[in-house]
Amino acid sequence: SRVVAIVDDAYVVIDRLASDKPHRFSFSFYPAGPVIATPGLSFTPYAKFAEEGATYAAVSNPAIAKGVSAWTIEYQVGKTNSAHLRGILDGDGELIQGTTWSGWYPAQVPVFLARRQADSVACVQVLEPGPPYPVTDLRTLPLTAEGKPVPPSQGMAVSLTTDKGVFLLIDCDLPGVKRAGSVETADTLWVGKVTP
Repeated sequence: SRVVAIVDDAYVVIDRLASDKPHRFSFSFYPAGPVIATPGLSFTPYAKFAEEGATYAAVSNPAIAKGVSAWTIEYQVGKTNSAHLRGILDGDGELIQGTTWSGWYPAQVPVFLARRQADSVACVQVLEPGPPYPVTDLRTLPLTAEGKPVPPSQGMAVSLTTDKGVFLLIDCDLPGVKRAGSVETADTLWVGKVTP
């Protein structure tokens, strides 16, 4: 499933996917301009990437960061602005970076793929078009339904802290009362501010 929400000028996308057997799930992102920084990430060349999938051959200069469960990508938008993309996987995966041809004009553009091998996976991505960048903290919280832990493939609770307070997004299709942090709800989707 996919949920998209706007929380205090940040765009939040939650993807929850499952398969009947282990599968390599990937989530792609194409920054609108040159990459400025990828703080805390160390990439190494990854020439074998083209052999791993039919469309991967379209990616030039692939590089990989392994053991990644969270990331921030800062990239240029226009001549003077920049934007952030923050991401969280529900377990350790890898982040691939490279360039590929744009479908809109004949130029190479950056591309990132977050990947994880599992029978289910959840990914949160938060786009901050800034500056300024409203999100100072992004994390997932434990989620329960009727008192039982909810696996990320069946539900996610995402906490975002900004200068306006702490916001919580709960996305869970399971019946009954869901709880994350101080919030209890029977709704399948709940978004709100939890601190002033």
